[in-house]
Amino acid sequence: SATVADAGYNMKGNTPGGLTSRISKIAFATDTKSNPGNMPTTGEHSADFSSLTAAYSNSGAKGPSGLTSNAQKITYSTDSASSVPGGQTLNYQRQTAKCATLTHGYLAGGLTPSPVVSNFNKMTFSNETYSLLPAKIPSSGFPSPSGNTFMTGFNNSTAGYWGGGESPGFPSGSSGVVKLTFAT
Repeated sequence: SATVADAGYNMKGNTPGGLTSRISKIAFATDTKSNPGNMPTTGEHSADFSSLTAAYSNSGAKGPSGLTSNAQKITYSTDSASSVPGGQTLNYQRQTAKCATLTHGYLAGGLTPSPVVSNFNKMTFSNETYSLLPAKIPSSGFPSPSGNTFMTGFNNSTAGYWGGGESPGFPSGSSGVVKLTFAT
């Protein structure tokens, strides 16, 4: 019964010419693509999730000023892009995986300047704030207790699941799956 956007958004990325901030919008009814503008800043390895009113892009990037992380959004009603104050709770976290409910977005794992991380970030859509959860990606099911990157995420209304990806020392990938129960 929820009303959702009738379009999908693809934000940012890496091109042969460097990082881009371009937004591509695909209208589901007509399968046509348009460019409603650009994100406020560039980014790579973006993990994106959606609320009922906006699409969020969470990424890190190497740039002329060093390592950065950011959270940005596209508001569906206006196709306008803007930064989300506060951004992610871990600096330069990229190559994360995401899940989202109607009220929250979740990021897990990722890459920082040196270690791979095992943290979960939670964004509350109503006030657009991020918090670092005490839960960590456990070593059970993964070859390393120090986190994972390049995973994929999916969820139902009660739990998120993250799987696959790479861990330190295991660049060929992992077949482990981690479950995060949203209520706890």
